[in-house]
Amino acid sequence: MTAEPQHYDDVLPNPGVEITPGNTAVVITDPQVDFLSEDGVTWHIVGPSVEKK
Repeated sequence: MTAEPQHYDDVLPNPGVEITPGNTAVVITDPQVDFLSEDGVTWHIVGPSVEKK
């Protein structure tokens, strides 16, 4: 059995982005509602490609 990483730096690559409090926002979306549902806010944009067969 291998040991679990103790810090995210042990497993994730450094993206080269500095996050500064006060200038950073976190945006969380639910793709099943926001993008893939006919009631979602982006359905008019992505709907045709989702329905395409």
